Amino acid sequence: MKHATRFFELIKISLGKQTQFLSAPTEEEWQELFLCTQKQMLIGVLFAGVQRLPVEQRPPSDLLLNWYGLTEVIKKQNLVFYKQTVEASNYFTKQGFDNCILKGLGVAALYPEPLTRISGDIDIWLDGGRERVFTFAAQKGKLQGVNSHHVLYPLFDHTEVELHVLPNRLNNPFLNRKLQRYFREVAPIQYSHRIELPDGMGNIPVPTTVFNGFYVLLHIYHHLFGEGVGLRQMMDYYYVLQQPMSEDEREELLLLFNTFGMRRFAGATMYVMREVFGLEERFLLLEPNEREGRFLLDEILQAGNLGQYDDRSGERSSSAMKRFFNSMKRNARFLCRYPSEVLWNIPYRIYLYVWRKWKGYI
Repeated sequence: MKHATRFFELIKISLGKQTQFLSAPTEEEWQELFLCTQKQMLIGVLFAGVQRLPVEQRPPSDLLLNWYGLTEVIKKQNLVFYKQTVEASNYFTKQGFDNCILKGLGVAALYPEPLTRISGDIDIWLDGGRERVFTFAAQKGKLQGVNSHHVLYPLFDHTEVELHVLPNRLNNPFLNRKLQRYFREVAPIQYSHRIELPDGMGNIPVPTTVFNGFYVLLHIYHHLFGEGVGLRQMMDYYYVLQQPMSEDEREELLLLFNTFGMRRFAGATMYVMREVFGLEERFLLLEPNEREGRFLLDEILQAGNLGQYDDRSGERSSSAMKRFFNSMKRNARFLCRYPSEVLWNIPYRIYLYVWRKWKGYI
């Protein structure tokens, strides 16, 4: 807990909520802090805070130099990633698909220093429906990474491109049907909402603030029952919540949380936003739920980015059956809090396996 408190201080310093630590970290504490930044994939973002510190509170010179070097590597990688994101959007537009960039560059653009945010793959939401998108992707050979709502597309050598038929899903089939209807209704607005990128990099279609206010939280919620949740995803949501929204738009988000059974999780997230990131009350969408928030924060700290450091999940390279039972065991922790998603997870996974087998995707 001591290391976590120090880490939260560093986050607040990086976000401009504090000017320095309450007391200077020791060399050993700095090593722990650096490990935390790696575990949560916040290396570049939090280096901004390190640079703001008074000289007497900065890390040892060798660690500082290493941290600086890694941040510069992240920036260079992002320049390539951003260029590829623009290329991907333009490519699919030329192929006749209206599209929208999910997360990624669309969220990074909200950061004060976008290049310091570690990027993953390119998630792009295409118009046209599953059959048309999957048929198009199959022209490149056997489909890879097939899920009910996305498939991989080999557009670049070293960057994965994930084609989304729909942005995300819920395990509960009744709520999922409503969710997909909502996505289809708002899709045209998202495809047409474009932002201009800095340094003449071009412009791309990205979700509106209201859509991101729901979708980014849904993405985090989805990962809670999958690999796990990290502070990198939470920081994305921190910057989404700071975007201007009217009272009607805030009410719209609360209605969406209620409709799709996410209000409890939203309350837990608000607690994390306030305690970890120091988000001001005026940006919180609803009253923070301390009990649920503490539980969620404990999950985040144990699991790390996308659950990569969660020893409770078993071996990721084990057999499909073993991974299935490990996942069920992991999700049992959430049964009392989110029963609908946990209980429907088993039927969904069975359905997905049978569907992929029948279609020849596995």
